[in-house]
Amino acid sequence: MKPHKIIWAQWSKVLWAVVITAISLLLTGCVGVIEADITLYSGEKWKAKIDLTLTQQDVSMAGGEPAIEAELQRQAAQLRQQGVRYSWRKEQTEGNVVYHFSVEGQGWAALNQAVFNNQAQIQSTEEGHIYFSYTPLFAARAFTLRLRGGKILTSNADEVRGNTAIWYNVISTGYAEATLTEAAPSLPPCLGSVGLIFLLIPLSMFAIRHRPKVLE
Repeated sequence: MKPHKIIWAQWSKVLWAVVITAISLLLTGCVGVIEADITLYSGEKWKAKIDLTLTQQDVSMAGGEPAIEAELQRQAAQLRQQGVRYSWRKEQTEGNVVYHFSVEGQGWAALNQAVFNNQAQIQSTEEGHIYFSYTPLFAARAFTLRLRGGKILTSNADEVRGNTAIWYNVISTGYAEATLTEAAPSLPPCLGSVGLIFLLIPLSMFAIRHRPKVLE
């Protein structure tokens, strides 16, 4: 086989590996741009939102969008069988294809498997904190990671903003490590609306009782 064909074949395998492991953040080769937001709650509950941006050349080398999405559907079915809520959508932007993933589940082991392909360490400590460590095995063009909790205690993040540790490119950093507390549980939208209603009712009654009288 000619050298350029060997290189092309190897590159195609690399890119396909990127696509089929998009949700697990395990990128092989300098392919793809990733942004990941992960929140850790009490009871080992977690949520992750991940964006994977591929150029048209990336998509073509992977066999086209139908092939990519067939694999994503297969991954979704597998994760749902494991009790992980998983969904994805696609959009075209500036000539690129962006896949948006939403993943939610319970158990640090499930998070490690579903999002980090079992390459991370996520565990509760004796002090009641959460220890997180992740070393990417391969390179992406860029990989922004945001890890949220109740409070960031220690980290090697590029920036800590409130309850969020941010690595703007964990590939260049080499690894991500943090100790944090659990985030407060988020209220379902319906409960949030009910709470707002109960807040507005007394405020409205107060306003009615204390509105100025109109002189006749």
